Amino acid sequence: MRITSFIILCVVRVNFCSGQDFTALQRKADSLYKAGEYRTAAMVLSSSARLPNSQAPVLRAHIFAARCWTRANMFDSTFAALNRVAGSASLVYNNLVTVATEPDFVSVHKDPRWADVLKRMFNVTTRDCYTPIDASYTQEEIIYGRKDGMALTMLRLKPEKIKSNGRAIIHIRSGGWGSNFYMPGPLEALPFIRAGYNVFIVFHGSEPVYTVVDAVEDLQQAVRFIRYYAGSYSLTHDKIGVIGTSAGGHLALMCGLSDSSATAYSPDPVDRMSSKVQAVVSYFPVSDFLNWDGKGQVADSAFLFKELLPHALQFRHWDAKRRRFDYVTDAKESRAILKQISPTYHVSKNDAPVLLFHGDADELVPIQQSESLARKLRDAQVPLSFNVKKGAGHGWPRSEEESALLMSWFEKYLR
Repeated sequence: MRITSFIILCVVRVNFCSGQDFTALQRKADSLYKAGEYRTAAMVLSSSARLPNSQAPVLRAHIFAARCWTRANMFDSTFAALNRVAGSASLVYNNLVTVATEPDFVSVHKDPRWADVLKRMFNVTTRDCYTPIDASYTQEEIIYGRKDGMALTMLRLKPEKIKSNGRAIIHIRSGGWGSNFYMPGPLEALPFIRAGYNVFIVFHGSEPVYTVVDAVEDLQQAVRFIRYYAGSYSLTHDKIGVIGTSAGGHLALMCGLSDSSATAYSPDPVDRMSSKVQAVVSYFPVSDFLNWDGKGQVADSAFLFKELLPHALQFRHWDAKRRRFDYVTDAKESRAILKQISPTYHVSKNDAPVLLFHGDADELVPIQQSESLARKLRDAQVPLSFNVKKGAGHGWPRSEEESALLMSWFEKYLR
């Protein structure tokens, strides 16, 4: 009987997987999961994880497969899938949070293997946060601002094996406008450090507690802080670049296309500095919250914000009379805020040069977001290099050629 069941599952797996791409298989697995066909869904997910794809979707496929095996009460298979996740060099802290908080795994929480796999995942995802990964740089955590009684921090990675070139690159750590200390990604910064750059890995107030507006303000504060203290860091105040991916790409654009210089009335001299950087690298960013799909759809009705990030655009305003925050409910006021945080409406001829990447198969943030921004930048004669990745979705492994392009961009515009 067991042999017959296994053969049936294998046939089902072949029928589901033959000739289908990664996205199609993921959708099939999701439908099977919702229908309660957990074993079959897990088989499909395991097969999809073997297809060529970037590591982030593959890890999510293994986690989803583990959930399905758990729901099917096949716990050995659950931990086989989770061990693949824990052993991946591409594992990030958000993967650990997903696993640790997923209700599907409640039934295996008392299994001794559960604590072991979480411990291994934590060790992998936090290994580069507290100490440098090699001797080419030193690392220190800096407070660049304060709000609501809390500190806003960033990591400064200072080159040691090579003389500093006096320039700074800000790496924005943000996914879905969420940011935390356990996602610093120093490996991405190493090429710049070894070229003499000081790299500042900046963290901001995160969704769902804070909105996109707060994230923008935090990043602009970080730029102002670095600029004000540039002399103390042996940096040139007008040689600052920024790089960000997805939500981080949006924030990078806001730092390159808008300027939040405060007025002379601010008591803090940092607030009187410009928040505009001199060069931008942005990957598959949101650029226009008012026109999500090129047909006038407002972003808060799009899948990303309606289903995945419902609080990111849940704006608040301060009621000074009652001394409290109230949610913005007026559509006109909300649209004004959406426009203010949309990079495309800040484009002018004096903006920082932009190196832009977007996959033409991105189902999370449509490529239209970058296409419309590119048109605006070209019309304003802002230096632009727009690179479309054929067949790529929301993320891909960075090639050596692509990394060299990033380096040459900063070398050109921060010289």
